[in-house]
Amino acid sequence: MHHARRDSGRDGHVFNGLAAVARELAGNAALSCGPVLVLDLDGSCGGGTASMIAGMPQVRMVDIAVNRVDAYESTPNATLRIVSDASQYMDTLRESLETLDVAKETLPVCIYSAGVDGFEGMANGLPGMTAELLAERDRLVFDWCTRVGIRTAYTLGCGDVSDAVPAEALVALHRQTIEAAAAASRGERS
Repeated sequence: MHHARRDSGRDGHVFNGLAAVARELAGNAALSCGPVLVLDLDGSCGGGTASMIAGMPQVRMVDIAVNRVDAYESTPNATLRIVSDASQYMDTLRESLETLDVAKETLPVCIYSAGVDGFEGMANGLPGMTAELLAERDRLVFDWCTRVGIRTAYTLGCGDVSDAVPAEALVALHRQTIEAAAAASRGERS
């Protein structure tokens, strides 16, 4: 979803859904959405999305990755942070969210890419990036969005089935995101 460019696919991504939705929401006056925040927490970087929203001040992207796949230089509207130590991940995420001045930037919509390919069992995962840490990440994101009053859409990002991560484990990781979203929509913690 976040590697494809305007003119080509990349890393198995043939379409950039994050950029397409962000551009549509931000550029469509009939939808009255206003500016859009793309919160890309997939394990790899969202270089395709960053390239497709470049020069669009009404779209702001915060990208926190755990590997350098599709890395890019931060731009005025796309900030990339790569975390190489799982014990620093949540602090990096909290700091990134708290430095967003949602009221000042009037970011009424958040598109959250909740990838699980940063999970420690994945090929490009980060040691120490456990299921519990990913669940904590999702709770933090949905709680923050609720607290600041930002409407949220999310996508279940990357993650591959392998000997180390069987299908049941991958489904369980994605289910955590769904459960966190449902709990936040009911005003409770998952």
